[in-house]
Amino acid sequence: MKSNIQLTMKFSLILLVGLMLSACGASKTTQRSGSVDLSSRGNPSTGDTGSSGGGTSLTGILTECNGINEEGLEGNLTTYYDPMSGQFLETYIRMTITKALAAMGTDSSSYVQIFRWYIDETNTRRVNETPTKLYFIQRGKGQAINRDTPATYLSGSMISGLISKYNLSGITASNFYDNFIVVLGDIGLTYDAITVAVYDSATNKAKKTIDILVPAFSADPNEYAITHPSGLLQNLHPNWSEREGGFTTHQYKSMAEQPCYL
Repeated sequence: MKSNIQLTMKFSLILLVGLMLSACGASKTTQRSGSVDLSSRGNPSTGDTGSSGGGTSLTGILTECNGINEEGLEGNLTTYYDPMSGQFLETYIRMTITKALAAMGTDSSSYVQIFRWYIDETNTRRVNETPTKLYFIQRGKGQAINRDTPATYLSGSMISGLISKYNLSGITASNFYDNFIVVLGDIGLTYDAITVAVYDSATNKAKKTIDILVPAFSADPNEYAITHPSGLLQNLHPNWSEREGGFTTHQYKSMAEQPCYL
């Protein structure tokens, strides 16, 4: 199946971008500059909460975790720190999966890819068409087993290949995510969110997409809205429905991170 995926990647990506942009109008896919002034997410090591399009930053409390509970996918995204040095690594995101989509391992008729995107200064959604690099770290250990050969998709055949290549005793497609954390690579601070896309293996057409806001970002949804005026991003904020609740920033942080202690 891997060769089939590679041969039809361009076609499937066009379909995915069309599906994701259907609600916001067509746009050319571009990649934003790495300038700090265009940073969209917060940097926990500096306290900068990021901005979207204005070049300004807002002092506030960041949440470094965002829970996932969407359409059969459960878990969380968290910021990534080097397990040896403790240094914040801004281009990596940890993805802990407590309930995997069938396409991620047990359903041979589907597979999953993950894409990065941001909202630019004109309020246009910009998708990086290159699938996110995926690394796998066994729980309780600090090093990715495939650090030199990152994956670009998740599926049963991919997991079977990992099990065989790395001689993972006791690991199956059914329990893989119970034992491994997925690390997403090349998620620079300019990116606001990711899309988890489920494809049909026979047609390579995207049949479902899930959008998830990537941490770190302002825990207070009202503070987040000041620097991120996009309604699409605001609706992805875990505390958006509680924006008029009168909570403190510390309370908002606790609320956002409640699903993240896994």
